[in-house]
Parts: sequence; C-alpha cells; structure tokens
Amino acid sequence: FNPSLRLARLRAARTAAGAEHAGRPSDPALEFSVLRITESVPDPWVVSPGLAFAIPLSGRLQAGRDLAGAEQRAAVALAAEAEWAVWRDVRATWIEWSAARLRAGETEQVAAAMEELVRTAAALADRGEIPHTEASLLRVEKARLESRLRHWRGEADALEQQLRGLMGLAPGAPVELVPAIAMPVEGRVSGEAAEGPAAIEW
Repeated sequence: FNPSLRLARLRAARTAAGAEHAGRPSDPALEFSVLRITESVPDPWVVSPGLAFAIPLSGRLQAGRDLAGAEQRAAVALAAEAEWAVWRDVRATWIEWSAARLRAGETEQVAAAMEELVRTAAALADRGEIPHTEASLLRVEKARLESRLRHWRGEADALEQQLRGLMGLAPGAPVELVPAIAMPVEGRVSGEAAEGPAAIEW
C-alpha cells in the first residue's frame, strides 16, 4: 500500500500496455476526393474513392517494438528497485521502532519499581533512619527515569507513524504492530513431507 510503490507499479503497467500495442502498422484509411468542374458539362461532380494503408519497409515498426520493450523492462526494473527500497526502509524503521518500544517498556518497569523504593526511603528519612539527602537522590533518579520514559514513548510514537506511512497504513488504522528486533534476512519455502504443509524457514 505504499503510495510511491503503487505509483511505480502503475507506471510499469502503463508501459506494458504500450508495449503490447507498439510496432503495429497504422489502420487502413478510406479516402474520398471530390472535384467540381466549373465548365458546362453534363456531370460537373467527380468523386474518387481510395484506400490508404502503410507498408512496413523501413524497419521503423520493429524499432518501435524494441523501444517499447526496452521501456517496459526499465519500468519493471524501477518498480522492483522501489519495492526493495521500501522493504529496506520498513526493516530499518521497524527495528528502530521496536528498540524504542522495548526500551520504553523496560524503563516503565524500572520506574514502577522505583516508586515503591522512593516511598520507603521517604518514610525512613522521616523517622531519621537514613539521611534526607539519600531519599532525595532516589527521587531525582525516579524523575530521571520518568523523563527517559517520556523520551522513549515519544520516539516510539514518531517511528510508528513513520512505519505506518511506509506501509501505506492510515495513522488510525486498526493494526497492532508487534516489536521485533531479530528480523529474518532471507527465507525459502520447503515441505517436510509430500503430504505435509509447506513451511517458511528463515
């Protein structure tokens, strides 16, 4: 659904349609010549019908077919290049988005655990069991973690919108993206047995 990729495919389809009809001689044309004689004659009008058609002798039709075929192959190659470019960008953006999501999740867990630690340290400081400076350091660390959490959440949201744009999905499309750092490089289809289902191996 990537917009630029769809446009490249449409261009390839257009050149394919043009190559299919390239190099054909022009259709025969029916011609009429009408002449009126100004002298005094019994029949002053002379009508001469004719049929005109092209005879391919110069090789231009074959050259036109070759040119259309070359343009079609070039358009298909450009479409394939665009597909690989989009796939590359999707993979790279997916890994970046996954890393931001996973970092946000880990930071959120640490910040949640830090919440109980900060409350415990504050209670100990109020009872005079630990210095207030140590309790303050824990509050500073908790604030730092919350700041990092907002950073990773914001980066993950921005990368997700970029990823949806690459895939041609609307921002609010009901699609759940699952983070994954280790992505397949190449795959092949194989069947374990003749009657068994085929499997994708990476």
